[in-house]
Amino acid sequence: MGFDFYIREDTWLHRFDPRVKIILAVVLMFVVLSLKSLLPIVIILSAIHAALFSAKIPLNRFQWVWKMMLPVTIMIIVLWPFFYHSGKELIHFGILSITSGGLIEGTAMALRICSLGFACFILLFTTDQNQIVRGLVKMGLPYTIGLTFAITLRYLPTFFGIIGMVIDAQKARGLDLNTGGPVKRMRSYMPVLVAVLITGLKTSENLSNALETRAFSVSVKKRTYFNDIRFRAADGIATVCIIGAAVLRIYTMVA
Repeated sequence: MGFDFYIREDTWLHRFDPRVKIILAVVLMFVVLSLKSLLPIVIILSAIHAALFSAKIPLNRFQWVWKMMLPVTIMIIVLWPFFYHSGKELIHFGILSITSGGLIEGTAMALRICSLGFACFILLFTTDQNQIVRGLVKMGLPYTIGLTFAITLRYLPTFFGIIGMVIDAQKARGLDLNTGGPVKRMRSYMPVLVAVLITGLKTSENLSNALETRAFSVSVKKRTYFNDIRFRAADGIATVCIIGAAVLRIYTMVA
């Protein structure tokens, strides 16, 4: 189970500074949350898809995201019209009725959730994890929190791999994890849990020793980086345009 969504390509979206894409994702989420009509949400969702397609994101990644969000999307579209009524009545049975306005609003709400997800994936699909952390640190996130975030992203797939390895090893020794009731199954996982905890404690001890030998606890006024990130002219122009769009949306909301 991998947590690195990054697709290694050399496109216009990949070349942007991670801070630009972080700001873009935040502004997109703000704009989508501020919209209520179906058409603007569809336009923004289509624009996000077009941007990701132009960044050479494989089609199977789009399918994976839609498959992941499909249950929530269908649930919202189905349930929303039962509780929100506006427009022409389409179906009526008993105390329940479905109206055209409720159906449109439910579709808009479902696509809003999808747009929020794809706004985040603009950042995740086109930015390396290390670059995301560097961008957050450059934007003011404390270095210690940034390193903790990077280590978490690095070791999540490792621990899932360890769990799978321990389960396979225990099954090879005759451990049955699939028979019996829920309580018996939970008890069957005890050997797996113990082995994973021991491995996790050993890994954390080795990691803490490695950080200590690299003087992580030493206070320094300014840290240096082997691979640093710097704003280019295109990054500055893009940031101004993104912030300008956010300001324009705020103005239209309060005007």
